[in-house]
Amino acid sequence: MSWTIQEGIGLARILEPVMITNGYHVALGGSVLHSGVSDKDCDFVIYKRTKAKKHVKPSEIVTSLTEIGFVVPLELGKSDDSGGDNRQIFKLEYHERRVDLIFVID
Repeated sequence: MSWTIQEGIGLARILEPVMITNGYHVALGGSVLHSGVSDKDCDFVIYKRTKAKKHVKPSEIVTSLTEIGFVVPLELGKSDDSGGDNRQIFKLEYHERRVDLIFVID
């Protein structure tokens, strides 16, 4: 199943209140943004809010997304942890379609 830009924007609007509560913002990226459609996944870049007093660990946020319909991998620690380039990538499912959350970290 493909993702359209309208669906990506809709999901960003669902994610944004969750991210704000945890000290982050969400931005749509990848093919959905650049081409308007993706047959693979929908990418979101999650970045820190400068005015936030605290930033919850990305793994804790990802685990909490089950409350709004996301399916989280059984072994959350096995998600792509991109090492030294200051980001963590979590591959999830939402309504049986893949979603990648790319957290920009310090």
